Amino acid sequence: MAPPPAFGSQAYWDNRFTYNPSPFEWLEPPKILDAHLVAALEACRDENPQILHIGCGTSLLSFHLRAHVNRPSQIHNLDYSEVAIEVGKKREQEVFRDEQSRKRSHEAFEDQDQDSEPAESPDIKKRQTNSRAASLSPSASPSLSNQRSPKLPTSHMHWSFADLLSPSSLLSVCQPSTYSLIVDKSTSDSISCADDIVVPLPYPFYTPTSNPPPSKTHLISREPVHPLHVLAIHLALVIKPGGRWIALSYSEDRFPFLRPRHEDSGDCDDVEAIPNEHLEHGLPDPGGLWKLERKDVIEVQEKQKDGSTHRPKIQHFVYVLVRTEMPLGVREYWRDGLGANS
Repeated sequence: MAPPPAFGSQAYWDNRFTYNPSPFEWLEPPKILDAHLVAALEACRDENPQILHIGCGTSLLSFHLRAHVNRPSQIHNLDYSEVAIEVGKKREQEVFRDEQSRKRSHEAFEDQDQDSEPAESPDIKKRQTNSRAASLSPSASPSLSNQRSPKLPTSHMHWSFADLLSPSSLLSVCQPSTYSLIVDKSTSDSISCADDIVVPLPYPFYTPTSNPPPSKTHLISREPVHPLHVLAIHLALVIKPGGRWIALSYSEDRFPFLRPRHEDSGDCDDVEAIPNEHLEHGLPDPGGLWKLERKDVIEVQEKQKDGSTHRPKIQHFVYVLVRTEMPLGVREYWRDGLGANS
């Protein structure tokens, strides 16, 4: 029997996207999240909210998100694979170039059509010319000026490759408290397949309750931590309080930090719980950083072949998590370079 795919391996994803760079959708088409995206953006406090799309891969969701924002530059696509990021950037450039070509052709057609209009009196023509010149000046109409320029930086989305489970890698491409919305289309499913993580203690990021007295001793956790605990801490750092994390998953119980904690997690049946010892030595509790706003069920429609045996129903789930007001910061010693290789 062949071993399962190494979803936690960067080499796996680089090889996959190199071999097949065509668009691929995990679980559901991009439009499945539209209602949740609209609701999250309507609840947002920002006029031009920043969206972080994690694990973008080659999904067309990146381009679908453009319909939900005023400017493409509000979208930041991030993936573990540099190959996927290069594929996405190239695809957007090609699409954008085609759009600009069509726009220039349309403008040229309009100009030609105007030139072919019947002649007018010199006074009327002069007034129209002056009016047109004023309307096209950047100071008079910035929005129209932006539309005319094919090379403005706001014309493209942002693309970055990074390891979401590495504090230094994450902060090399994302700034704290930047995003209002995080979009996750089965990326948490993939990360859940990665190995548990041995973490430094105290952890580089801290809350008021996870900030032990200063010490020159830095430990390594004796027990590894489930990767989704680390992901939740990292995403909580870069999103704004009140921001939302929309996650599409095949799992009915995807996020272990949403489960009620026991007094002694070492004696409970939940093997994915964070040991209390880790929390006492400076690991933030992701359960205090996120709360579940809603979880919706998607019934997967499958075509039954003639004569096939009955199959159980397949369900997918959309989680909407809200970032709490719990402060989360970066420790000064780590910011100064002690965690450069983490």
